[in-house]
Amino acid sequence: MTTMHVSDQFIVAKTLQEQVSSFNSQTHLNTTKVVKRTIKYTHAQYICPEEQWNEQINCYLASNDVFVLVGDMHTRHTKEILHNMSNLIVRTIHQLLYRRLITNEQYGNIMFYNQRIDFNVNQLNFTIKMENVTIYPMALEQMVLEPIIQCSNIEPMKGISNLINTLLQPLVTKFFRNKQIVVASDAIDKWREYADMTSMPSCSYFVTIHLRHLRSSLPFHLIIASLEHFFHYFGSMTHINGISTATILQLTRLLLDNQYCIYENKLYRQTFGCSIDAPLMTTLIDIYMFSWQRQLLQRVGRNTHRFYCRSLNHICFLWRQSKEEFYKFFDKTYLANATYSSIEMSVSVDSNEIRFLDAILGRQPGDRTGFTRIYTHVAHRSTFEPYALPYISKAFEEKYQRYASSLSPLLTFALLRAILYCSDVREFENERLFIELSFALNGVSLYDIEKIIENFFVQFHESSWHIMRTTQVTYEELQCRINLYPNTFKPTRLSLSTMSKQEDASTSVSSLPTTIVTTEAAQFERTPFVSQIRKRKFDETIELTMATDEMNKLEEEFKTISDAAMIERILTTFNGYLSLRSKIQNYLKTNGTLLIFARNYASLLARYFSFKAKLELYQTYTHMTQTVFHWFSTMSKRLLESNNIDESIFRMQLYVNQELKSTQEQLRTIQDNLAISMQNAHQPSMTLEYSTDLRMITTSVVMLVRKEQQRYTQTLLQRRHLLMLNAKDIRLVYEFYQLQPTPVQLAGAEAIWQLTVNQQRFKRKHMSHGTKAMNKIYEYEKVIDNHKTKVRLAHENHRLATEYSRLNTDLIMDIIESRQKTLKQRIECEDELNRIFPMLKCETTTTGTKSNETDVTATTAAAEDGNDDDSNNNNDVEY
Repeated sequence: MTTMHVSDQFIVAKTLQEQVSSFNSQTHLNTTKVVKRTIKYTHAQYICPEEQWNEQINCYLASNDVFVLVGDMHTRHTKEILHNMSNLIVRTIHQLLYRRLITNEQYGNIMFYNQRIDFNVNQLNFTIKMENVTIYPMALEQMVLEPIIQCSNIEPMKGISNLINTLLQPLVTKFFRNKQIVVASDAIDKWREYADMTSMPSCSYFVTIHLRHLRSSLPFHLIIASLEHFFHYFGSMTHINGISTATILQLTRLLLDNQYCIYENKLYRQTFGCSIDAPLMTTLIDIYMFSWQRQLLQRVGRNTHRFYCRSLNHICFLWRQSKEEFYKFFDKTYLANATYSSIEMSVSVDSNEIRFLDAILGRQPGDRTGFTRIYTHVAHRSTFEPYALPYISKAFEEKYQRYASSLSPLLTFALLRAILYCSDVREFENERLFIELSFALNGVSLYDIEKIIENFFVQFHESSWHIMRTTQVTYEELQCRINLYPNTFKPTRLSLSTMSKQEDASTSVSSLPTTIVTTEAAQFERTPFVSQIRKRKFDETIELTMATDEMNKLEEEFKTISDAAMIERILTTFNGYLSLRSKIQNYLKTNGTLLIFARNYASLLARYFSFKAKLELYQTYTHMTQTVFHWFSTMSKRLLESNNIDESIFRMQLYVNQELKSTQEQLRTIQDNLAISMQNAHQPSMTLEYSTDLRMITTSVVMLVRKEQQRYTQTLLQRRHLLMLNAKDIRLVYEFYQLQPTPVQLAGAEAIWQLTVNQQRFKRKHMSHGTKAMNKIYEYEKVIDNHKTKVRLAHENHRLATEYSRLNTDLIMDIIESRQKTLKQRIECEDELNRIFPMLKCETTTTGTKSNETDVTATTAAAEDGNDDDSNNNNDVEY
């Protein structure tokens, strides 16, 4: 059998945007239809004209003897073949029942699919698959066609297939499937356990063996022979659930010899393997692999001190002899054996690391103490990722389904895989950046990504997760909690929708597992709030007079520091690994290209983290305030002033939206450049000697940048505090009015807030004046307390006073007092606000301070007289 490679006239669309645009462009350019197929084990798509696709399939069918053409489906000859097959099944089943070799129930189940005059035939289809090919020292990937047969529900052989699988699958599970590797995390656990128990000799090698295309290349006689060996090996079985093994073999031969399928209205018979998409073929391949590996197991050793893993037709183990000895054994046992001549086998041998399924297992040579460091991390297909979304196997999803998020299960599974696969916190942080960038390149906003990641950590009581506060011990504790959940660990589930409600965010999220779409920005642009701002003459572009962000200094620092200083900073992340530190130091000093890559990558990461932090800040602010500002835009200027809401908040909102748009545009460019750098770091075509070291350097650079950026976050933290303070202030006013206060409560709240502003300004101006100033401050407190008392008693004077009105009053008082504290904090931070946001400084911010000293006297008298209207006459001090 030969492998059919696809032609070069096609498009591989990686991101979701590329898939839509490429399909549309191909449709317009070609008069014929366009074929779109998802590449197996990826989220990328293969797009080509239908004519070219059919030509490739016809070439595959003509060059292989796997599928033999029987004839056109409309011919009499073809119909007779199918009817003869059905009659053969019926005669065989009648004979087995007559000889009491099957039960009446089993007979009825099989005959159910053979009682029709017309019956369906399985459909032959093709998919695209990427295969790894290692030609030392280069690692390459090639794209090939792979046949797959979609099984019909009423196909004549369906009953026999179900019966055989029902008999064999429990035995396979009992004897050796529970010892198999289902997902790569099981192999990683075995690798760590082996490393803890055994000292690894220096001459040992990682070996992976992959038996390719078994579904379309495994000869029938090998399937039968392995099945016979299976029955003989486990106690010389003669019967299974009352059916003899001879009968099972007879039915298996009948099924294999009568595999028919349809493609383009033509009938084909399969002569090798069993491409039917049914559980039985997986069971038969499992049994064959058990027979195939027995000589290999005898050579590797059956003692407990060995590392050996098998996942169906993938095998990974540690060879404790020389490489020459392995090739000599493998050639003699398998390659030179005519029995296995039709089976394509891919073998990879390496002394440091190996790829098994979707994980990398490796080790670092020991230093003088003989200590060998093992490491594991996620394996990526650099041909597609990070542009394509990460692919998670179905086996992984089924095993860890309990962790799935209803919003974005793909992102949740990707994070979970990163924690389970990555051996240390540095590797995890690098993988987390990879995941984040992949989803951002596919149109998911960083705000939504951060919220889902935060929700993920909250499940495991890690809501305060931060790489700078996380040690290796903390990271390993998190891994243990994930492995123990849900048996002994109770998670805290907090959905993104709940978090959004807490923030009063009107975010719409699609139910698709791979995409989150936020429509707030578009909705906000259509609101009347924009026109209101334009009428206020705030529509001009605000000059960004803010000082240069201090975090940009880190980017320049990485570009300008000396080579020796850059190397030393990178090496600080390897503390505790003397041998590895020495090796990386030698590579950086002798390879100038590697050092240039590390320097550029660090500068790019510093810029990315800087813009990402600003974007997260502005998105958080808009999510907290956007729904409130439409309501504020309908308020009159007099009402805004009476509630101490300055028009600078509209300038703030306009400024934040401008910054948000600008930051998003710049971040897209940075993400593209970062994706190119990541692809280069994971490039399989790079020599195997440097690929491992390059990944370790990139991982260390991520850690280095995250540590260094802590020195430049003071301005960002101040900006965050002021914006959140501003958001909290206006949200409290909005929540106050949503409770529908009475006129007395409205007047009392306005007076309390105005007096609080006057009191704080007076305190800042006259605090050093001694006793007289303290008495004045005390008078303010007294008047404020009088107004609070009137607000609390307002519901008792109402003729319809109820328990609800008392509860509503308590809520109103909580909001009034909360805003009091917020106003005090805003007055205290007023100088910082004007310094960090100078474009918001308004001439009216200090008006009214001249009358502060008289306001309290007038308000006191008004409060004592109970005249609510007069109590507000002198409170028009703008803030």
